[in-house]
Amino acid sequence: MKPIRVRQKRIDEDRFLNELRPEVLSPWPETARECDLDEAIAYQKSLPEDKNFTKALAKYRKEGSIGLFPRSGVPVVEKEIELLRSLNEVGVRLFPFTTDSYTRNLRLKDAQKGLQESIRTGQMKLNGYPIINHGVKTTRRVVELCEGAFDPRSSRVANSFVGEVAFASGMTAMPNSFFGWIGGYDKLASAEECIETAQYLGRLIGYYAERGVIISTDCHGWLPNGIIPHYVSIACMLLEALVSAGQGARSFSPMVNFNGNMAQDLGEFRAAEKLFRKYLDK
Repeated sequence: MKPIRVRQKRIDEDRFLNELRPEVLSPWPETARECDLDEAIAYQKSLPEDKNFTKALAKYRKEGSIGLFPRSGVPVVEKEIELLRSLNEVGVRLFPFTTDSYTRNLRLKDAQKGLQESIRTGQMKLNGYPIINHGVKTTRRVVELCEGAFDPRSSRVANSFVGEVAFASGMTAMPNSFFGWIGGYDKLASAEECIETAQYLGRLIGYYAERGVIISTDCHGWLPNGIIPHYVSIACMLLEALVSAGQGARSFSPMVNFNGNMAQDLGEFRAAEKLFRKYLDK
């Protein structure tokens, strides 16, 4: 059996900044140059509190209210703004910002072609928002012109690059669920590769946190890829949270899925919250 390389150890900052980041940003230099961490942190601090996902959730909790969280994502920026503002009109303030399939697999030339065709024809040729191709400056228009906090969706292959662009654009949450990649999104990657990818995003989120910007981490566990026993789901979400916490992340959202028995599902909600608090406090 091959030895497992991955360890629960924080990535050295010099290695993160000077070795890993340049590699992550290399597939699309046209917008990678917009991902300046110092400038991005200053920009994040300039945003109103309702743009911060952690603070938005805390407000819902304090009020005892519920927020809608509808998936959305179209390729043309003006259409994306139009879509999200229409959701604003019916009270939505939390956006799980969906990227397209080409972006999720770092097929960025294909994503660029689809974006250009969408603009040229007026028909949406991609099944989401190509955030890497649009880049930071363009995506900030979406963040600034729509009310609420953003939580983009990707998959393992593009997760690190999408996170870089998203956080620099003012988005303040993102899934970091390596069990979800193993179970539903990436049939070719090893568990080790999935955990290493999660460690990168956790370190990026930790870098922001150390400088006063709190970005939330969604923990999905196995996702609803069938009926997953609640105790398995909670254990997997906790492991994902602990991996991100080990890299410096400080805000976490357990994403509990209904299995169909209301009493058991509500029990999972309560148990997940208590166990997250117990282990993360340690």
